[in-house]
Amino acid sequence: MFAVYSNLKTCVENLNKSRSIDSYIAHYILENHDFIPNMSISELSLACNTSQSSISRFCRRINNSNFKELKLELMEYTSYLKKEVHGEFTEEFMSSNDYFSVLYPSINETRELLTPNILNKVIQWLDSSKSIYFFGSSFSNNVAKDACEKFTRINQLSFSFSSVKSQLNAIELITANDLIVFVTFSGTTKHIKRLYRKLKNKNCRIIWITANKERGLNKQNEMILPVSSLALHQYETSLIEGINLRIAVDLVYLYYTDYLRQQH
Repeated sequence: MFAVYSNLKTCVENLNKSRSIDSYIAHYILENHDFIPNMSISELSLACNTSQSSISRFCRRINNSNFKELKLELMEYTSYLKKEVHGEFTEEFMSSNDYFSVLYPSINETRELLTPNILNKVIQWLDSSKSIYFFGSSFSNNVAKDACEKFTRINQLSFSFSSVKSQLNAIELITANDLIVFVTFSGTTKHIKRLYRKLKNKNCRIIWITANKERGLNKQNEMILPVSSLALHQYETSLIEGINLRIAVDLVYLYYTDYLRQQH
């Protein structure tokens, strides 16, 4: 749901990398996201001074979807905004005590879930991998990019990608000697599931940083780096979830750095 906003926003922000017409279309859609679901592809193409075929190609390049799917995702995004921003004002929604009463237990749960055995196995996979590819969607992709930056600083060849198009293109570069890390709180995001289906054929190892305990179970080349499933469910956006995903990344970084220091 929120991924469509991230994809469009990335297109605008990467103006020097994206086609200028793509950035213009993305900017127009972001400004008019609540009206787009009621527009036809011909109406949108006229508004953006381009062709219908250009709109179709834009949807595939930027959002890996067709125009109909883009409109459905924008409807979900608009619905999310109405619930998040214009929802009923109550103390429950604004209490900092509620936030910390969930945050602290979630951190403790994540700490208990990330056992030394799990972390040591992750280190073994990291150390035997040629390159690491981090993938996420929406807010979790920010964690993926942060993880990539961290591991690059200890001379581990790592990659992360801002857009749907670049993530899909990266699949061609991946070999069986590489390691895939999916950062996804739910483990059920449509885009992540699509990437997973394509990457399974690469026969490379896959680590899931997720609260979904079903991911990677009973699969030889997959494992879970589990985090707490606790969240502020009255909010749609990531609050506590992102913190616990980052904790998992940071613990792996600490373990791996200590491991490398012991080798010298």
